[in-house]
Formats: sequence, C-alpha cells, structure tokens
Amino acid sequence: MHDSHVHSIFSDDGMEAVEDVAGKAVALGCDYVAITDHLNRDYKILGYDNPELNLSAYLGEMQRFKSRYADKIRLATGIELGYMKSANSLYMKDLRGKNFDVIINSVHCVLGSEVYFAEYFNKCPYKHFAYLEYLKAVRESLDAPYDYDIVGHIGYIQRNAPYKEPDMYYDEFAEIFDDILRTIVKKDKCLEVNSKTYRGAQKSSDFARRHLSVPDVDVLRRYRELGGNKISFGSDAHRADNLCYNYDAVAKAMKDIGFKGFTRYYNRKPELVKF
Repeated sequence: MHDSHVHSIFSDDGMEAVEDVAGKAVALGCDYVAITDHLNRDYKILGYDNPELNLSAYLGEMQRFKSRYADKIRLATGIELGYMKSANSLYMKDLRGKNFDVIINSVHCVLGSEVYFAEYFNKCPYKHFAYLEYLKAVRESLDAPYDYDIVGHIGYIQRNAPYKEPDMYYDEFAEIFDDILRTIVKKDKCLEVNSKTYRGAQKSSDFARRHLSVPDVDVLRRYRELGGNKISFGSDAHRADNLCYNYDAVAKAMKDIGFKGFTRYYNRKPELVKF
C-alpha cells in the first residue's frame, strides 16, 4: 500500500507535519508515500491571499525527513503545480535546477477563479458550461511547457460544486474526454486515481461503487480502452488520518477494469506496483 498525493503543513491548506504523515504511513504498513505540497503560482497571478510555498525550505526539510525515515519508509519529495497558462513561466523558473521525485500537474483555476469557490460557478450560466470550461483547461494543461509526471484529479471541480447532481460522467463529455485521455497516452503521462472527492460511506452502496474516485470509473475504463496503462493512487490527504483513503476498494476496481497496478515515482522514474 502506498500514496502518491499527500499534503503537509508546507501547503497553505495542509494540516499535518511531515513527521506525522510519515508516522501514520508507517503505522498503516505503507512502503512509500509522496509529499506533494502545493506550488500555487496560479493563485499568485489571480491575487488570492494564500501563503506561498517556500520552495527552498521545503526541499531542504524533505531531504532531512527522507534521511530520518530511510530505514522505515521511502519518502518521495513531490510537488503539485496548479496549472494556468499565464503561470507557465513562473513554474519553469521555479523548477529549474530543483530535484523532485514526482511532479503532479493539476487544474484548480478556470476563467480566472478557483473552481472550489462559489465565484467560479457564479460566472457560469449552467453546469454543462462550467464543467466543459474546466475540461478545456485540463486539456490545455497537458501541453504545459514544463515537465511533469502525473495528471492530477480530473474531476476536481465536482468537489464543491453547488449542483444537486454534481457528477461528471464520461458520456456527457465524451469528445473532450477522449482528447484528454488520448493525449495522456500519447505523452506517456500517468493518470491519477484520486480517492478524495467522493466519500462513499456517506452514500448508498451502489453510489459508492460507482464513485470511488475522480475521474469516474467510466472515464478510467475508457482510458484503458484507449491504451492507457499508467495510473497512480492519490488520497489527496491534508490530514494524516485520510492517508490511503479507500485504497483497497480503488485497487480492486482498477484491477477489474484491467489495469495491472499503480505507478509511483522516485527520482522521476516510474515504478509499477502490481495488484
């Protein structure tokens, strides 16, 4: 068991110290966990008043923690970039000369707003428009000029959407989903299976089975049909107690689709962990 998408107090929204995350991972029996704290240059451009990641301090501390826990668990130093086209030059500057084990490229901001906030949905006349604009931004993010490994949480927009039915289904957006998924395959990137957005225990068992993660199971099935092989598991935990959330259920669903295992990264090199 492992987790490729976890946050610590180095993120502006993280709740746990790195040592607490590592301690919880060891207690769970994990052999690998990636700390992938937020580098929100998109927020900076949009003027959000969030503390920025001190990249040098973060990298220094992660190196120290990796040495401290070397005999117990493999800690990976990661970063999550909030894609926005106008932030590309900032990310390229930030990443130059820096050594990471894994880089996640994610979309949080669309049409000048963070899609977690009501201000984004207030700009959109209806759900289909809001989601389509988000997916267009995801597609654009795949052509980012900086290097990355994992395409993070496609479907993040659902997390705080105000709609009675917030689900994003493949059939509703088949054309752009196919473009996104084919591009991920062509670029040999890894598609994240993120278990945070839905909390199945709060829903019916049928709902829980269908909505184990983002992207939705139907999207992941289509990715496999199009030749996609690389998927990563990420809980997106901001608290240590959510580490590896729903890992076994997600792993079983991915095995049933036909994936061989989850891919994780160390020194930017992929490693397949078979189911």
